[in-house]
Amino acid sequence: MNNMNDTNNVNNPKNITEEMKAKHRRNKIILKIVAILLLLGALAFIVTAIVSWATEGFLKNFWCLMVGLPMVGVGGMFAMMGFRKEIGSYMVNESAPLVNQYAKNVAPGITDMTQAVKQGWTGAVCPNCGSPVGSDQNFCNKCGASLTKQCPKCGNTVSQDSNFCDKCGTQL
Repeated sequence: MNNMNDTNNVNNPKNITEEMKAKHRRNKIILKIVAILLLLGALAFIVTAIVSWATEGFLKNFWCLMVGLPMVGVGGMFAMMGFRKEIGSYMVNESAPLVNQYAKNVAPGITDMTQAVKQGWTGAVCPNCGSPVGSDQNFCNKCGASLTKQCPKCGNTVSQDSNFCDKCGTQL
């Protein structure tokens, strides 16, 4: 009977998730420790190479540099994996104010665009003030300017942005 309960506990997704979280936390701690040790070791090798060059000549302990530099790369990679959450949190905290400021600057334009879409904006704008206007409007809602013009040949009323009369084809 106990054996069956143990099997059910192992197959329970909640238990597996908790075990995986604990294992993940252990692995992150190990990555952080290994990263710090590698970076400290790399620093020791590089300092040894530099001091050796200053006192004994360039090639005396050149091998220390050849060991230290790759250790910096591997240690840095482990640090990136181990400290990913901390790095990501820092980046979010640095970026959020910029994104919020950008949103405040863009909000009026988005509001104008939303109103234009609600009004059925066809891409036309008032030639006087530049406000978006609907295709069925004869006057601008913002400044009152006329949005139509008359064809000189047939007298047909056409939109202000038309290049040709849609009744007789005369170039406007």
